[in-house]
Amino acid sequence: MGWFERLFSFWRTGPTAKTTDLPQSMDVIRRMKEAALPCVLFESGHKSLTKLGGWPDLPDNLEWPYWKGRPLAFLAQIDLAQAKGAGAPEWLPGDGMLFFFYDADQSTWGFDPADRGSWAVLHGPFNPQAVARPQSIEPFSEVGFRLRNGVSLPSPERLGMDYMSLSEEEWEAVEKAQAEFSPAHQLGGHPHSIQNDSMELECQLASNGIYIGTPEGYHAPAAKALESGAVDWHLLLQLDSDDDADMMWGDYGRLYFWIKRQDAEQRDFTKAWMILQCT
Repeated sequence: MGWFERLFSFWRTGPTAKTTDLPQSMDVIRRMKEAALPCVLFESGHKSLTKLGGWPDLPDNLEWPYWKGRPLAFLAQIDLAQAKGAGAPEWLPGDGMLFFFYDADQSTWGFDPADRGSWAVLHGPFNPQAVARPQSIEPFSEVGFRLRNGVSLPSPERLGMDYMSLSEEEWEAVEKAQAEFSPAHQLGGHPHSIQNDSMELECQLASNGIYIGTPEGYHAPAAKALESGAVDWHLLLQLDSDDDADMMWGDYGRLYFWIKRQDAEQRDFTKAWMILQCT
């Protein structure tokens, strides 16, 4: 039984001989448990419509997205019916496919309003007869996935805890919980952040025209007026670096695609925002 499973055993039954090796960390773990959210996890090695890399099965009514005259790289497609069966968020449609794209040169990070257009999220039906593929781009290696339900833990920062107040043992417990799934591809739930864990606010500000590449952006008068809208943003897809798919985001980083709940419910994924974090 892995550490993550032992943790959930503790939630269900209380301390046991297998959980008492982490006595000082239980306060942190308890708080993480209380704020946990369901999510959908990806298991590789399965032939499925849900996949990373390769070529997308775009329907005829969707065009390959371009940015600054160049085609975006195809990242992933997700079968929403399969995702719903695995416990996807209620605000996601239960039919069709989601297709994710990003700038092949990884030239944007999501903190600049001008980054808009360097990624794309499209929604449409599955089409085994793929649209014309750009000749100027090499696809990532294709990896199929099975989707299954899971639980995501918030970071201590997301819980409002001071990182410096954590003991070494508490740090180890948190890191083990976060590292149980590797690569950490995930639909919905709490993000496994690598840098700061306030991405909802980043999305809210950058998508509304405020540059947040420096601290000044967060303190601008317009930013204060927008802050309350950060709660509308939800994690859509967390895409990890993945050796099998030959995907490397920065230095073993992750891509985080966010969407406002109301936009997802209206099936308007063109308003999704993306953030890249790495070590």
